[in-house]
Amino acid sequence: MTQPFTLIADVFDQLMFDVDYEEWVDYIEALLTFSDHPVTEILDVACGTATPTWILHRRGYRVWGIDRSLPMLRVARRKTGGKVPLLAADMRMFHLRKQFDAVLCIFDSLNNLLSEQDLEMAFRRAREHLKDGGVFIFDMNSIAALKDYWDTDVKVKETPHLVSIWRTTYNSQNHTSRLEITVFVKRKNGWIRLDEVHVERGYPIRTVLQLLRRAGFQKAEAFHHLTLRPATENSLRFTVVAR
Repeated sequence: MTQPFTLIADVFDQLMFDVDYEEWVDYIEALLTFSDHPVTEILDVACGTATPTWILHRRGYRVWGIDRSLPMLRVARRKTGGKVPLLAADMRMFHLRKQFDAVLCIFDSLNNLLSEQDLEMAFRRAREHLKDGGVFIFDMNSIAALKDYWDTDVKVKETPHLVSIWRTTYNSQNHTSRLEITVFVKRKNGWIRLDEVHVERGYPIRTVLQLLRRAGFQKAEAFHHLTLRPATENSLRFTVVAR
């Protein structure tokens, strides 16, 4: 089976045409104030095609990015023009020999980890790469999002040069959602078809906070996404700030 974020890498930014990245980064900047000291150096884990990474760079931060998908990193390198260090690495098993003021992992990347063990491993790697007093900021789709919003459904997105079909199937036994994405891309000589399968798992907020404590974080708060209101299990997306 093709690894996720492989075939669709070159069209990923087109698929995400409806995401307000600037708003998302505005929110991240607001949460960076939770750090005990000014934030200048940031590590973006699972940076993908590096759109938010590049926005942060343009806003004056020194940013590094890592991602396990080589095709996504190729797109990211074209976008950033060599001005941002971008490395191939698994979020569970990376060692950069450098610490940062903040570590980010956004756009529900952590939901791609399908076991509590893997999630804790990723949290430990983030902790190891943080300076004392730094912040780890990440967001996740909740169980409610996978169950009630993704659900078992078919959705279609269309632009002049791309049509995508998103088929989701929710498994209530393990709180996972299987996404089968089919993309038709318009080329000069006709349309081509791309198919990938992605699986995300939802976790209770209390479990996420427990795993953070086990990974060495002293304090963590979960917010309803894009706000400073405490998250609940009914929040479709929650953002965590761990210190």
